[in-house]
Amino acid sequence: MKKKEVSYHARKFLNKSQGLAAIEIFGNANGYGLDGTVSIRDCSRQITLDFNCWDKRRMNNSIAKMDELINELTKFRNWFVDVGIPTYQEQSKLITKKKDDSFDDLVNRVIELES
Repeated sequence: MKKKEVSYHARKFLNKSQGLAAIEIFGNANGYGLDGTVSIRDCSRQITLDFNCWDKRRMNNSIAKMDELINELTKFRNWFVDVGIPTYQEQSKLITKKKDDSFDDLVNRVIELES
């Protein structure tokens, strides 16, 4: 006997105020297996990840993939926060021309700031 179909859908916009960057997730359990799609898009690009499984082994593999994505995104987020960016005042100090600076000195400080 076929099991009852169960669906999941979520769409979240990624920018707080404007833009079309979003994550959209579709899931469907139909008694024969699980079908899932995760789409992530920004202004000009989109990627789509499929998570389809019809047995326990494939389901465990899909869950492992999701866990790895979550783990790496969390690490990247933590790195992003830890590294941070210089404040406007810090940037101004680095790129303000000093009396004896050559153009190359100024360019080198800007390059250091960006790296």
